[in-house]
Amino acid sequence: MAELNAEQVPPKNEAAPGPLRVNGAGHSRLVQELALNAGDIIVAVNGILWSRVRSMEYAIDTLVEKAEKPVILTILRAGQFFDVITDSPVKNQTKVVMQEEVESLLSGLSIPLAPDSKDVSRYAVFTSMDHQADIVELRPSFSAMLFPPLWLVFRGLWAAVASFVCVLLTAFAINWVFGVVLYVALCVYVGRKQVALAQVSMQRRGMLKIMVLAASSELEAQNTATRFHEKLVFKFSPYGSGSSEDADIGLI
Repeated sequence: MAELNAEQVPPKNEAAPGPLRVNGAGHSRLVQELALNAGDIIVAVNGILWSRVRSMEYAIDTLVEKAEKPVILTILRAGQFFDVITDSPVKNQTKVVMQEEVESLLSGLSIPLAPDSKDVSRYAVFTSMDHQADIVELRPSFSAMLFPPLWLVFRGLWAAVASFVCVLLTAFAINWVFGVVLYVALCVYVGRKQVALAQVSMQRRGMLKIMVLAASSELEAQNTATRFHEKLVFKFSPYGSGSSEDADIGLI
């Protein structure tokens, strides 16, 4: 487990103490891949609050460089918190929040503890124009590698399914050994590209990625997403089981 010494002093050219505000640059990975908004505030990394380190930027980049476990960032948006997982530095993508702003930003708020990195996964939340929502877990699935045609059908990637079947039929018609080798190669390819393919399938359905969350389950990710986007309607709603709002809050 990667640990950070709270008293570790960063080089003089590193960012100053304070939470980090996400820049609005379109090329920023925080914006493009983690779906963070300009103005979101990073207040903690792996449960270590900004006030316990000399530089949040240095702390995050150091933990990412060690790469011993997922680096979980706690984000403040519109008075509420959520977590994301990052595996790249945040340098040049954020700006330190000045001390005079910090008290007003965090006044009356209780920053939740970050979840254990062993218990969380990364989820992307997609929504259509009419607020119909779906979630993709951004973690490779063994079934995608073992049975790629079925996985492609499940994701609605019909053009990919047709290409997959045509290529395989042609290969087996030429030589069965060649067909087997090609099938294995395609299994490996789909297994390695499945996260990107899953997101492409959502985009082809006209859905837009609005959040990327670190959560212990899809249900928790849905609960968190609906707190920021109240109009979202998931196919399997987290509120359909009759759970109370207080219980849902406890999941965050």
